[in-house]
Amino acid sequence: GAMTYLGYMFGLKEGVLGNIEIFRQLTPQCILFMVLSVIASTPVVRKISSRIKWGWIKDAAVIVIFFVAVCYMVASDYNPFIYFRF
Repeated sequence: GAMTYLGYMFGLKEGVLGNIEIFRQLTPQCILFMVLSVIASTPVVRKISSRIKWGWIKDAAVIVIFFVAVCYMVASDYNPFIYFRF
């Protein structure tokens, strides 16, 4: 019974991947960030990074990434801090 319940919970009982809710939430930006995250977590990036002298470019890149992340968070509809009011 538990496996049947889990199947319904994750949309696997329908038999079609289009019925799984997670696929409806994927936007092109989300897919791009996931692909970039997978690439950035591989050793290839470390090998390329060791061959380049970054200097101030690395610091500037971190600041830009932080700024973009804050902009996405501010523009988002989801606000996790609403629960602190209760």
